[in-house]
Amino acid sequence: MSQAIESCFHCAEPIPLGSNITVAVGEQAIPVCCHGCKAVAEFIQAGNLDQYYRFRDSNSRKVNEDKLARLDDWLAFDQRESYWGELQPDGNRSLPVLIEGLHCAACIWLLRTALVKKKGVKDIQIDLSSGFAKITWCSDQIKLSEFMQTIQQLGYQPHLMGEDRNIEVFRKARNKAIIRLLVAGLGMMQVMTYTVGLYAADLSTISADMRRFLEGISLLVATPVVFFSGQTFFIGAWNGIKTRRPGMDLPVAIALILAWSASIYNYMRGEGSLYFDSVVMFVFLLLLARFLEFSLRRKSADLGNALSRLLPEIAYRLETDGDNADADKPVPVPIADIKSGDLVLIPKGHTVPVDGEVVSGCSLLDESFLSGESLPRAITVAQKVLAGSVNLGDPITIRTTACGEATAISVLGRTLLEAQLHKPKVAEQADKIASWFVSAVLLISSGAWVAWQFIDPTQAFEVALATLVVTCPCALSLATPASLAAASRRLMKAGLVIVKTNAIDVLASIQRVVFDKTGTLTRGKLRIEQINSLKPDWKIESIAALAAAMERTSEHPLATAFANLDSEGYQAQALKVYAGQGIEAVVNDQRYRLGELRFVNALNKNPEYAVKQANEGGVKQPVGVPIYIGDTTAVFGQLILADEIRPEAIETIQQLQGAELEITMLSGDSEEEVQRVAKLLNIADWRARKLPASKLDIIRAFQQNGERVLMVGDGVNDAPVLAGANVSMAMGSATHLAKSSADFIVTANSINTIVEAHIIAKFTSRIIKQNLAWSLLYNFMAVPLAVSGLVAPWMAVIGMSLSSLVVILNAMRISHVKTTTAKVTL
Repeated sequence: MSQAIESCFHCAEPIPLGSNITVAVGEQAIPVCCHGCKAVAEFIQAGNLDQYYRFRDSNSRKVNEDKLARLDDWLAFDQRESYWGELQPDGNRSLPVLIEGLHCAACIWLLRTALVKKKGVKDIQIDLSSGFAKITWCSDQIKLSEFMQTIQQLGYQPHLMGEDRNIEVFRKARNKAIIRLLVAGLGMMQVMTYTVGLYAADLSTISADMRRFLEGISLLVATPVVFFSGQTFFIGAWNGIKTRRPGMDLPVAIALILAWSASIYNYMRGEGSLYFDSVVMFVFLLLLARFLEFSLRRKSADLGNALSRLLPEIAYRLETDGDNADADKPVPVPIADIKSGDLVLIPKGHTVPVDGEVVSGCSLLDESFLSGESLPRAITVAQKVLAGSVNLGDPITIRTTACGEATAISVLGRTLLEAQLHKPKVAEQADKIASWFVSAVLLISSGAWVAWQFIDPTQAFEVALATLVVTCPCALSLATPASLAAASRRLMKAGLVIVKTNAIDVLASIQRVVFDKTGTLTRGKLRIEQINSLKPDWKIESIAALAAAMERTSEHPLATAFANLDSEGYQAQALKVYAGQGIEAVVNDQRYRLGELRFVNALNKNPEYAVKQANEGGVKQPVGVPIYIGDTTAVFGQLILADEIRPEAIETIQQLQGAELEITMLSGDSEEEVQRVAKLLNIADWRARKLPASKLDIIRAFQQNGERVLMVGDGVNDAPVLAGANVSMAMGSATHLAKSSADFIVTANSINTIVEAHIIAKFTSRIIKQNLAWSLLYNFMAVPLAVSGLVAPWMAVIGMSLSSLVVILNAMRISHVKTTTAKVTL
C-alpha cells in the first residue's frame, strides 16, 4: 500500500519510506531526508541563523553526508601558505572561492552572517550569479580550515580557486562596462533635456545668454561621455589601425571626434550647428549594443573553473611505513601534492583525484562524466581508473599513473578547446565585410571633402561630416544586436538562454539534430519498467516488496529505482553488497539475492534448473536492464530497469522530422539500451558505446559532408561535442562544463523547446537579414544626397537615428512571434 510522501524540511526532497530522521524546530520534530540535512539544519539553528528558512525563496540542495563527515580534510591547507590567498598591504589575506549551491539572496545572507561572526574574517563579498566569493581574512586570528568548514556545515560546497582569476577578471570588465554605459545614459538624458530648449528657441524667443548657457552645459556633459564612455571606440579604432584591419570602431571614432570638435569650434565662434546631442546618443546606443553582446558571452567565461570543480581539493595519500602495506596510513593532502607512483585511498562516495591503477579492493565507479554510460562500472585489482570518476562502492587503493595536466580529464579539457577552434567562421567573415565597409565610408567621406574644396570650400567640412555621420554604421551595428536581444527575451520566455552570439543564425540553418541519450532524451534515472514472476507461487506484488526491502537499506547504485516501492512489512538484515553483481540479504530467516542472473543462481541448490526457469519462464525479451531475485531454491522474479524516456521526447522527434531535419542519437551506453530508446522514438540513426572523441569524430564527419549540426546534450562528456558542433544546446540539468560549452541552455528542462527555438531562430534570421538590407539600402540612398550637399549634418543625425529606430522596431517583432509547428510567415 502506497503512503503519502513527505518533503525534507531543508532540501524539500521526498522523505524515503521508513525513514524517521527528524530535526527539532521550535517544539516540533520536523522530518528530514538524511543525516546530512539534519546536521546542516541543526548547525543553522545553533548559530541563531534560522531566519534563513524564512528568507529563502527556493529550496536548498540536498546535503552530501559523506563530505560533511570529512570536514577535517580542510586541515591539510592550514600549513600551506600558498593556498591562503593574496597578501594585502594591511596584512590581511584576500582569498577567491567558488561556492556551489547558492540559489537565492538568503544564501548570501546566511553565509555573510555566519562568517563575519567569526573572529578573523574581515569581509566576504559574494556574486550570486557566478558563485564567486572573495573572503578577506587574517591568518593570525583564524585558520583557513575554520571558515571553509563553516561554509560546508551550512550546506554549501566551497572550492579553492588557486591562481585562476577568470571570474574576477570578468566581473571587473562587466563593472567597467556598466559604469561606461551609465555615464553615457545619464549624459544622453541631460543633453537631450537641454537640447529641447535649444530646439524650442527656433520656434519661440529665447535670450542669447540662455542659449549660450544651455550650449555650454551640453558641452560640459557631452565631453566626459565622449572621452570616458566612448574610450572603447578610440581604443578599438587604434588597435584596428595597428593591425591594418580597420573595423566598425574606426568610422565611429572619427565621427565622434569630428562631431565633437566641430561643436566645440562652432560654440567658440558663436555660430553654426552643435552636435552634442547626437554625439551622446550615438555613444549610448552603441555601448548598449556592445553590453548586450558582452552579457550574452559571459556564461562561457569560467570554463576553466568548471573543469576544476570536477576534482576534489583533497586526496588521501597512503604514507608507507617500510614494507608493511598494512601500516600505511591515509593522510589528507592537497591534490597538487600527489605525484606519479603515490598510493591513494579512494573512500566510498569520493571522487577519484588522479588517474591510476587499482592495487587493492573492488568497487563500482560512476564514469558517466567521460563515457556517458548511465550504469556504474565494476572494477577490481589491476584495472585502470580515471580522475573525476566517483567511487560508489567499497574503498579502493590506487597507484597514481597520471596527475595534473596528464589526467584524462585534462585531455578532455584540451579536446574541448580544440573543438572550439572548429566553430563556424561567421565572425571572421563579418570582420572582412566590416573592413570593406569602413574603408568605403572613409574613402567616400574623404573624396567628398576634396571635391567640395573645388566647389565651395566653406561647405567642405559640413559635407564631409554629414557624409561620415549619415553612413556611420549605427543601424548596421544595431541590426544584429537588437535582433539578438529581442530573440534572447523571446527564447527565455520559451525556456532557453543564449550563451554565444552567433548561435541563432546557425540554428536557423541546421540540417541535422544530434542527441545525447542519457539525461537528454531520457531523464538519466533508472526506474522499474516491468516486474515478471518466474514462479507461480510468487506474486508480482510480493517480488516488488521483497526487492524494495533489500534495496531500502543498501547504498547499491540501483537502489534509487526502488525508492517509491512499499516493502509491505519485509525487513532486510545482514545486507551484503557484491560489487558489479548484486546484493544479498536475510529476510524472515531466508537468504535472498538480487542482481545478475549468474550471481543469483550461485545461491541456488539447483542452479541449472534456476537458469532454465529464468530463460523459459514465458518472459518476453527484456527492453531494459534485467536483474533477478531468488532464494536457495529458485530464481522466482525478474525486474526490468530502464532509463525513463522524457514524456515529450516522442512528440519533439516527430516535429523535428516533420521539419525535414535528420535525427541522430549518440550514447556511451550499451547497444541494447540505445537500440531500445531509438526504437521507441523512431530514430533510425543511432550509435552506442561512443566516447567523447568518437562523438566528436562523428559530428565532424557530418560537417565534412556539408551538414550544419545541432548537438543537444547534458553531461561533461558531451562538452567537446557541444563545442565542436555548429550550434549546441545543454539541458537545464547539465553540468557546469556542458553549459559553458553550449550555445544555448534549455532552462525549461524540456526538449520540446528545441522546436520552438528552431522557429524563433528562423524568424530572427529573417529579421536580421531585413535589418541589414534596410541599413545598406539607407546608406546607398543617403550617401549620394550627403555627398551632393543636400543633407546637412543635423539632417544626417536625424536620418541615422530614424534608420536605427526602424531597425529596433523591426527587431521587436521577434518578441511576438508565434511558435507553432506551422511555418512562420513574415
